[in-house]
Amino acid sequence: MIDNLINEIEQAMLPILDNGQLSQLRKVLEYTFRNISVTEKESMNAESSNQVLVENFVAAKKVEGCSEKSISYYKSTISRQRCNPCQDQAVEQTFVVDCSRL
Repeated sequence: MIDNLINEIEQAMLPILDNGQLSQLRKVLEYTFRNISVTEKESMNAESSNQVLVENFVAAKKVEGCSEKSISYYKSTISRQRCNPCQDQAVEQTFVVDCSRL
């Protein structure tokens, strides 16, 4: 697994480094990763990953002592945003435009 990781890093750096630098990079990476164990993470689809994030957010709000009305509001707002992601893009674009004027 470490060799795969090192190869991926080398491939990403290939356009930037010459052969000598790539050789040195490999030596440094092999030395750095000598005592490290790497395992591949289970891939989660985006929807279930987002659901876990929402559940953790709601749990944190409960711990903070938010009322059920507030928690219900958070859930509905998040749900609306997840169903209509185009609004997120509009907000991001507006933010970028506004910041560029500063």
